Amino acid sequence: MSYSIDVLEEEQCVVVVHTGETPISDFIKARNKAAKRLKEKGWSKIIFDSRAVEHTPTLIEAYGLTAGFTSVFSSETHIAVLINPDRDLDVNFLEDSAKQTYGLSFKIFNEYKAALQWLVRSEEVRPRARFDF
Repeated sequence: MSYSIDVLEEEQCVVVVHTGETPISDFIKARNKAAKRLKEKGWSKIIFDSRAVEHTPTLIEAYGLTAGFTSVFSSETHIAVLINPDRDLDVNFLEDSAKQTYGLSFKIFNEYKAALQWLVRSEEVRPRARFDF
């Protein structure tokens, strides 16, 4: 297994860390287990940390993984993905696709602290349904 799943109780966030040789099947297994953990906790924030993987998924693989988020996460879920800044990946394309095509609250980062701060702020500014009659 090339991943671990942890929880940050104070931030109410699930963290998935991928390391070493990580086949696409492990990304999918980790995503599904993390989604289950998130649902059990009743939380809506998750970090996928892929900075320590040996081979970055291709753009097509990354797009497929992003598209797969819609099958396991609700539209209320805020998803932060950490990648190594030295990796060649079209971040803008993936973020735009996630937001515009799939309606996901999704952002890619290089630093853990920035990702966590974004998740905390995302939760604070989430629009609330309001009915004025």
